[in-house]
Amino acid sequence: MKTKKDDAALRPGHGGACEGILFQFVEATRGAPEPVSKSIAAITIDDAFRYVRRRYPEFRIAEIRAGALIEMVSGSPVD
Repeated sequence: MKTKKDDAALRPGHGGACEGILFQFVEATRGAPEPVSKSIAAITIDDAFRYVRRRYPEFRIAEIRAGALIEMVSGSPVD
């Protein structure tokens, strides 16, 4: 019997909140005064990278920065 893979972007944390690492993807731009970036919360960098490639196919990644561990209350508007 096959098991269903858990595709959740965030894992359950302490006290009912979901937690993940905040990754910031910076786009390769030439001549722009400030680089464009996208912030994604995920469990692993692989999950975050896959999401960015699927959601923003034209976004040219130049740099990935790992931020702090964040917690989000389940059911929040950004969840």
